[in-house]
Amino acid sequence: MKALFLAAEPGGATTLGPVAARLPGAPVYASSRAAPGFAEFGVQARILPDPSGPEEGMGVVRGLLERHRPDVLVGSLLGPPETSLDRAAARVLSGLPTRHLAVLDSWMHLDLRFDRRDGRFVHLPDIVALPDGFVFQEMVDLGFPAERLAVTGHPFFDDIAPHPRSGVGSRPRRLGFLLQPLAGLVEAGHVPHPGYTETEAVRLFFEALELAGEQLPEVEILLREHPRRDSRYEIPAAFRSRVRVSREGGGWEFTRGLDAVAGMSGTLLVYSFLAGQPTVVCQPGLTQTPDPNILTRFGMTPNADTAGRLARELTAALTDPTYQLDETARKARDRFPLDGGNCGRILALMEDGRVRR
Repeated sequence: MKALFLAAEPGGATTLGPVAARLPGAPVYASSRAAPGFAEFGVQARILPDPSGPEEGMGVVRGLLERHRPDVLVGSLLGPPETSLDRAAARVLSGLPTRHLAVLDSWMHLDLRFDRRDGRFVHLPDIVALPDGFVFQEMVDLGFPAERLAVTGHPFFDDIAPHPRSGVGSRPRRLGFLLQPLAGLVEAGHVPHPGYTETEAVRLFFEALELAGEQLPEVEILLREHPRRDSRYEIPAAFRSRVRVSREGGGWEFTRGLDAVAGMSGTLLVYSFLAGQPTVVCQPGLTQTPDPNILTRFGMTPNADTAGRLARELTAALTDPTYQLDETARKARDRFPLDGGNCGRILALMEDGRVRR
């Protein structure tokens, strides 16, 4: 089997990197944003510039197919429709004998990841590998053909190890908030307005910290910027000396250094929860249906959408050594394929293209 990997965004590297690492020698191409993510798995990616539009993107994909003549192209489902190499690959490969396996990186905005014509999905990958059964049912409900869906588990789950928690008495604790560029994405028309943006979420985060006051231990506050787009937010004057903003290194590397993780609806929150890290969700004023965060969508964690609720959750996350280690949290984690075989199932799909039920 000759495989070719293609990732347009950092999330694609986190998703495909564990698989590519298990298939040494297969060519891997990525944007400059995604390439460092592959390096975390020991995979060297060849960098491609972002295309200026759909035709250029499709030309890049055709060139890769001509050069490598793969049996299967493995990609993710990310990026803006007009300039995403992931979307370009789906358009080029539609109807070609080269198989196209797309690995879904996340649980958000499922219907926006594919082209539509007259209300129907078009240019579909031959197979879409899904992280769990919940997404399978949601994709079918959206009208996606079930015969092209395979529940494999998320490849990165194979590399998630339980997170060792530091002692409650350690000082200072490290609390991170994962930023998202929602305001810019909504303005550009890439995602629907969820009822809030990062501006409101960050404001509520600092209000909660102020409200918690002395209930919190001494804490170092870290904000994680998106690697591609800037977020819009303000750090209150009273907190500026205690806050550090970062976008360097991998997102998972960043979260592993935290005692508690907070954020809105990013995939890193799911990774953190599954690793047993204290994970807090904050989506103030959420109106989007379905809820873009899988953790709150299926009741695994509460949506701390007021200052009072968020203050209580942050305090518990930083002071209670049993936070999210109860039976309810254990059962929630058990809903995901975490048997270490997710990459193997995707490699099997790459090999023969058969969806097994």
